[in-house]
Amino acid sequence: MTVDAQSVSLDGATRASRVYGFASLNALVLLVGAVAALLSVAIAPGLDRPVAAWAVSGIGLAALLRCGPRAWPGLFLANLPLHAVLEQSWPAAFIIAAAATLGPVLAAWLFRRWAFDRALGTPADVVRFAVLACPQALAVPLIGIGTLTSIGALQWSELSDLWLEWAFANCIGVLAITPLLLFWHDSRFEAARRTEFLLSGALLLGVTALCYSLTPPIGYPVLLVLMLIAVRQSQREVAIAMLAVIAVALGESMHRDWLPFAGAAPSNTRVLGFLAFASAGSLLLGALVTESRRKDAQLLQAQQDRLKQSETQFEGAFEASAQGMAITSLEGRWLRVNAALGRMLGYSI
Repeated sequence: MTVDAQSVSLDGATRASRVYGFASLNALVLLVGAVAALLSVAIAPGLDRPVAAWAVSGIGLAALLRCGPRAWPGLFLANLPLHAVLEQSWPAAFIIAAAATLGPVLAAWLFRRWAFDRALGTPADVVRFAVLACPQALAVPLIGIGTLTSIGALQWSELSDLWLEWAFANCIGVLAITPLLLFWHDSRFEAARRTEFLLSGALLLGVTALCYSLTPPIGYPVLLVLMLIAVRQSQREVAIAMLAVIAVALGESMHRDWLPFAGAAPSNTRVLGFLAFASAGSLLLGALVTESRRKDAQLLQAQQDRLKQSETQFEGAFEASAQGMAITSLEGRWLRVNAALGRMLGYSI
């Protein structure tokens, strides 16, 4: 086989590998997005139709940040049939799906331009993430509402409530799901920390279930447990806990007839708004704790380095001294002597 033939064969294999990787990536995004959409619809069937796609926005942004812009076809294909089923109008579904794809693509491009740190280890990183991720989550509902209004699927009186629900839901997606997927593999569970997290997670689920079974629901005790988890755990555990709170809160708010003492259903806008701000607050508190731990570790390392340097200097001075020196215990036992003292006492050291 000639050199040119070998080059052609290698180029063909490389192209085939790239095509396979591209197809696999988008198939995975499509599958995960579809499953997440079905789960979100099952958990919160009482949300207005387009709002049910809130989980796909967070998954799509995470895929674009991790894998680059080549994940956009999978995101578009995940949005298109979902909105077609929810809206029952293919032209409107196409426009909304295109907006729901273009928004995360532009946000991911801005993240790459701003040298985004996906670990979200400082409050500045969290603020930067929210500033870059949330505007597209607010803009997509505007495009969707304009499209639905133009085809007569919405009344003018419904616009403000639907936009608030849709915007809050999209913000929950990018503030709760995207961070969890970004740093899922960045840290490992330690055995002791895992047990503590499971116990605090069980407490969180119990408190959330109790608070959101009330009429009206009370969210402040949930924040206290979230703060406890943020102080004791890493950002990944905080994101897991927040996602569990979202699932329980939305499920109990939408399935009031399942509760033993069901009352009137709370306002969707208020529930989604609380969850959106709780997601942002838990991320911010987790970043503050992470930054504090990092600074404490740096301070401890600096103190250890200074101590080691001081010990090295003392060791040199102790051994090189021309005067006899010794280290004794409190009981008067000699622990260590230098060479000069040994010579003075007639010993070779």
